[in-house]
Amino acid sequence: ERSGFLFSADSWGKLICWQEAKPVWTVEQAHDGWIRGLAVSADGKQLATCGMDRTIRIWSASDGKKLHELTGHAADVLSVAFHPDGQSVVSGDMLG
Repeated sequence: ERSGFLFSADSWGKLICWQEAKPVWTVEQAHDGWIRGLAVSADGKQLATCGMDRTIRIWSASDGKKLHELTGHAADVLSVAFHPDGQSVVSGDMLG
């Protein structure tokens, strides 16, 4: 669980976990290109990211390790969120 931490993503595909203005961990190539969306699970244990590479990835918030990769979108994925059930993610792409 990462309470009090900040997570950021950039247009180069980098994912960073911050604490007190210092990086705790970094994933240099979390996505191939622009990360368009980032969501934190309700329990704070996982992150979901999506990007211009048409993928959704689930990460461990504690260390940045990739847990899952979801493919299937036919266009760039622009948004991602954790479902309230804690078991699913929802996403949206450029095609709607």
